[in-house]
Amino acid sequence: MRVRDQAALDPYLFVREGFLQQRKHLIYDGDPPPESYDDPSFDVVQNKPAAKPLR
Repeated sequence: MRVRDQAALDPYLFVREGFLQQRKHLIYDGDPPPESYDDPSFDVVQNKPAAKPLR
């Protein structure tokens, strides 16, 4: 409780995120899939900005 109260700006979000991280770790046995990004201009596979679309 002391760490949560000292470290967290919002205690509810702090506890919720910790719970979700633990569940993800347990579900995927410690090897979760890579995170997906909503930004289509970023190519996750090559780790560089994607080419601009042709007009």
